[in-house]
Amino acid sequence: MEKKKFRIGRIILITLAIVILGVLIHTIRNFIIISKLQDTFKQYADVDNYHIKISYDNEQTGHVETNFYRKDNKKAYFIEITNFSGDITRMLTYDSGKRVDFFSDSAEGKNAYLGKDSSPDFKITNGTETESFFQKLMACLLARIKSIEYNGKSCYEITNFISLDYMYEGVSVSIVDKETALEIARKWDATKSQLEERLTEINNVDDSLFVEPNIAEYDIKENNT
Repeated sequence: MEKKKFRIGRIILITLAIVILGVLIHTIRNFIIISKLQDTFKQYADVDNYHIKISYDNEQTGHVETNFYRKDNKKAYFIEITNFSGDITRMLTYDSGKRVDFFSDSAEGKNAYLGKDSSPDFKITNGTETESFFQKLMACLLARIKSIEYNGKSCYEITNFISLDYMYEGVSVSIVDKETALEIARKWDATKSQLEERLTEINNVDDSLFVEPNIAEYDIKENNT
């Protein structure tokens, strides 16, 4: 009887040791991957010339594409929505650093709102950012990271990683380019296959993108914001 208890106890200890070893290997592997991505991402910290493109299909509105451009203090934010009938709505925001103008172009007409108080701001997303060593360790413990090929690029698919960005936005899956550490797709629900496509380009924004449309083609509306 004692020998049987000893064997059972030994099996439990071996099983426990295997589980702990597996968790350690999983966490250490993730920690190495995340550390490398974080180090690579540091090169974008002071970049003030970039383009971020986001596109996805919305069940209510149709296909949505947004483009954010920044160069020094100038910003431009464009939204284009193509509904299920093929009609296109465009919303254009221009921020010169001194003044913000907004233009809308849809089937209802072309309107301009000049001198708005503020404009949207997009930063280059760092989905692997963490505040401390402990948070990073816990995030690596809970996350699942696997290598995949996405749109011809070698990437990591990172699931359930607790980062500063994803914690607030509810992102469940992120696809990150291994070479650049830039996010190229994401989704909020891990059970769904639909992803939000993302493109980030560095140091290629031209001044022509900040040229506003011909104001004569728009009806100037009272700006209430």
